Amino acid sequence: MDVPFSSSGAMSRAHYALVRKIETATPQAADQILLAEVHSIRAQLARSTLTLKQCKECLVLLLYCSMAVNPGVHVDLEFALPHAINLAEAGQRTQDKRTGYLFCAEVMAPEHELQLMLVNSIRKDIESPAVPRICLALDILIQSPSRDVIPAIQTRLHDLLSHDSSVHSCMY
Repeated sequence: MDVPFSSSGAMSRAHYALVRKIETATPQAADQILLAEVHSIRAQLARSTLTLKQCKECLVLLLYCSMAVNPGVHVDLEFALPHAINLAEAGQRTQDKRTGYLFCAEVMAPEHELQLMLVNSIRKDIESPAVPRICLALDILIQSPSRDVIPAIQTRLHDLLSHDSSVHSCMY
């Protein structure tokens, strides 16, 4: 289908170009294109000069690549977890933080060594005065529960449940 970039829903021209290449490739060629893209993004993430916006784009492309490969083809995205945690932690916009959290929920194993860093980010967001951040933290708790997170947020959850505010709307 010939959809222009502006109507495509792609987050960037690179995303749009990758999807277009995959749509026209054979299944085997598509897998090779996707694996090459993962390799290229791995090299990009190794540079320390990426902005949060560029990091976010890389993470979205990596998720697309892992979901678009044919069954049986394994794509290891663990190398990008530190970047996803950093985006969840340092992102100023809720949308940026959501991308970091989503990546972690999709890729990080429950007992991964970086789980504690993720728990700290969730704790900071749930203790935030900003309702969107609190709701985002609650959402990630539902998507990716961890036994390490309960002691870190239990008191705050009790406070939120007893507080008369708009946070109740994201909890129910």
